[in-house]
Amino acid sequence: KRTQLSSDKERYTTGERVTVFARLYDQNFIPLKETSAQGSYLAQAAPGTAAGARQDVQMRAVPDQPGMYRGDFVASEPGGYRFSVAGDAKTVLDFSVIKPKFELGATAMNEPLLKEMARVAGGAFFREEDLATLPEKLSEKDERISRVVDADLWASPFYFLLMFGLVTTEWILRKKYKLK
Repeated sequence: KRTQLSSDKERYTTGERVTVFARLYDQNFIPLKETSAQGSYLAQAAPGTAAGARQDVQMRAVPDQPGMYRGDFVASEPGGYRFSVAGDAKTVLDFSVIKPKFELGATAMNEPLLKEMARVAGGAFFREEDLATLPEKLSEKDERISRVVDADLWASPFYFLLMFGLVTTEWILRKKYKLK
């Protein structure tokens, strides 16, 4: 093929930078030596929606790699995308863009949210460097917690001793009066 397209990933999230590489050859399969090439992408239409407009992407030559060009753009909408290079509409690169999944994203601490959660719950927010003050703060709070524990009568020690006493008394009486 005279045009070879690739990207750094097959799936992107919205707002992420898409990097596309193109290896371009002339009619004699000699790598092109221009400083730039023109590419474009089209957001494929989701069912029931209109197709997006074709967006141009300026691709610059990669140094020390004849015929290799690199272009990038930001994927703003989720869906399927098709990328092609000017002059070769038959060769396309398909990739998809999805909405970000925040539970798998950045895990940096959100301190304002944590402080607000602690305030609403009636607690306190501590940073790692403030943990030395934690025992003092805990000792300041003295709360009595009472709870009712339902215990079955048959599982209590009193019931056991009562049954043991009755059986022992019966045994002693049977021995005393020589009953079988």
